[in-house]
Amino acid sequence: MSNQILTLEAVYDNSDIMTDYWARDTPYTSWFVCEYPGNAVTEAKMRAALQRLPEWLRRYDWKWQKGENYSMSDHPRGQLRADGQTGILVYAGSSNSGREISFILSTTSESIFLMNNRKEVPVPATLDEFKVLIVRKEEERLANREGALRKVGSNVVDAAVDAGFVRPGRAKPADKTPGELRAIFEGMNESEKVGVAFGMFPARLQGLTHNDVVGLMRLREEVGPKMTFDD
Repeated sequence: MSNQILTLEAVYDNSDIMTDYWARDTPYTSWFVCEYPGNAVTEAKMRAALQRLPEWLRRYDWKWQKGENYSMSDHPRGQLRADGQTGILVYAGSSNSGREISFILSTTSESIFLMNNRKEVPVPATLDEFKVLIVRKEEERLANREGALRKVGSNVVDAAVDAGFVRPGRAKPADKTPGELRAIFEGMNESEKVGVAFGMFPARLQGLTHNDVVGLMRLREEVGPKMTFDD
């Protein structure tokens, strides 16, 4: 049986009331705190382990919460939750709006923790260190999203060439400026804007470059309209 350890989790609420999606404690990152003594998870043991955290984390008002014992529970055992606003926002969720980070002290098996984390990574010693970590992770996320958009854009360009929306030739057309792309996007009706998310462009748009396609898809992601099951 895997050893039980105590971890600090930084989580955010990725719930979406419009789609009835519930994900209050979506993981952002986690740290190993210590080995957990015994099997029974009690408030006294958790509060003793809390003293191992850096001072800036101990200053939060930590509330004890009993385990949520149901089949899909993320936290079937008791936990300590940092009560109050952290004011630290991330943009990793399904919404374009910032989601606030909160902290949970909980137990898990060592083998599960090691699937995505390393025990030797220390908990940030200061709030400033944690903010630097957030900035780095957000930059990595944006870079990954940019790469994914470009990959999708390449596939869309290939399909658009086949459909006649983009005409191949030796002389490459110049990329449109951000202002020109926004004007094109704003000139679309709502159905056409939704279609951009799926690589579908109005027949009147011809001569789009690879970067034009990526730019229009990025605009669609940034300014909407928001996707719902009714789109």
